[in-house]
Amino acid sequence: YSTSDSRTRLYDLAGNDIAAFDGDFRSFSDYGHRLVTYSSSDSRTRLYDLAGNEIAAFDGSFRSFSDDGQRLVTSSRSDERTRLYDLAGNEIAAFDGDFYSFSDDGQRLVTYSSSDSRSRLYDLAGNEIAAFDGYFRSFSDDGQRFAVYSPKDKSSHFYNLAGQLVGPNSVKGAFSEFSPDQQYFVTTALSEDISLVYDAAGKLLAEYPGSVFEEGDLGFTPDGTRLATKTNDGLYHIWQLDNGLDDLLASGCDWVRPYLQANPEETRAAFCR
Repeated sequence: YSTSDSRTRLYDLAGNDIAAFDGDFRSFSDYGHRLVTYSSSDSRTRLYDLAGNEIAAFDGSFRSFSDDGQRLVTSSRSDERTRLYDLAGNEIAAFDGDFYSFSDDGQRLVTYSSSDSRSRLYDLAGNEIAAFDGYFRSFSDDGQRFAVYSPKDKSSHFYNLAGQLVGPNSVKGAFSEFSPDQQYFVTTALSEDISLVYDAAGKLLAEYPGSVFEEGDLGFTPDGTRLATKTNDGLYHIWQLDNGLDDLLASGCDWVRPYLQANPEETRAAFCR
């Protein structure tokens, strides 16, 4: 992308210029046969073939292709709306809020509206299924439920794809992710700089100093044996989790025991005494 003429250029690996495209590069299509740019001058997204021919233009900033690659989503700040298009540029539906995610089955999408601080779940025809106080955080790996964090009560809540509360109904902190085996999940209590590990039913297992919030290299490791957190002093911490619940409890208790000894009235972690 060149700021001098606001154009994106495609090259082969020998450095030969193949084609030029208006706007800033955003993404290749799933099969690599097309690319997407965005032009801030007219707040439009454009879809091109790799020869530089414009296929279609779309209102708003590109956010994502659908999982089947046959549709794309844009969001517009001017009216705080998300729009779903086919690849010919035809608008399929519009949704209140900024696009966050497709559901795993590709049949629903989630948006967030800053005007009322609510997340919304829609079908792809634009029908609102449900609205939730707070920020959408993540779908579960099986795609059957998702987490929303509410700053009002500083808790995360879990919903199914019909928008109904499901267990665990509420846990402290902002949801970050499930462990790879789906047996645990972790949240961060943002005002306390601690991370909390729960089992899948929502039972608190242990607390650790530091946050796993909003950083891609924090949280559970890919093999699920460790947890990475970052404390407010800028230090990163790695916690060993591979021996299961006993290690989770022992490690968390080691950290909170001095606090509990100094605050005997605290009952939140009585099992550590």
